Amino acid sequence: MNVTSFLLHKQPLIEIINWHLFRFKKVHTICFFISLM
Repeated sequence: MNVTSFLLHKQPLIEIINWHLFRFKKVHTICFFISLM
């Protein structure tokens, strides 16, 4: 039960981190294509 509540508390943080990583990857890809042109 303690572990479950801990995971539930961490869930939003994990989603935020995943979102930032996804955004960063997207920006990185766009910059890569721009540099190719």
